Amino acid sequence: MCRAGNDRCGLRSSQVIVRPMVARRRKLEYAFRLYVNLDGQSVLGKGGAQILEAVQKHGSITATAEELKMSYKFTWNYLVRMRRRLGQSVIVTHRGGAGYGKKSGGGGTTLTPVAKLLLEEYRETERLVRNVLSGRERATAHSVSRFGSEYPRKMKRSKQGANVSRGIQLWHGQTSRSTKHAYSY
Repeated sequence: MCRAGNDRCGLRSSQVIVRPMVARRRKLEYAFRLYVNLDGQSVLGKGGAQILEAVQKHGSITATAEELKMSYKFTWNYLVRMRRRLGQSVIVTHRGGAGYGKKSGGGGTTLTPVAKLLLEEYRETERLVRNVLSGRERATAHSVSRFGSEYPRKMKRSKQGANVSRGIQLWHGQTSRSTKHAYSY
């Protein structure tokens, strides 16, 4: 930094400081959202699949809500919404307490065969789409690295009677509308 308080240190305004660009490897990737729909209404998505898996793992809606950091009410309402849209139950609840059944203590929750099948189909479809897209990512990354020099770059217009303009993008080898300015990479 110069005494004048700027980085130019005595350079005229018509001179441009060129700093070498460091090549940075960027990664292209695909993202997707998968939903199972019935008659145009979403029945199961990523959050619903997580809920069903946690119910299967813990056997409890309370433990599911705690694990997923969701409220009990939200978790319960999601399961009710699934039941309404499917027209059949996705869980079976067992009442707990000292006076109920052979178990003493809390009740439990299990998935119905329909919910297990729905969850299995969702995860299999998700795996299939992820595998297809990962192959596309490799192909796209190869194409971008091979033709990287032909993509637009930000350029600066050198001072030849005009202000320095930032953010002008040109395809490699093309000229701008105004050809009186020289461009540098």
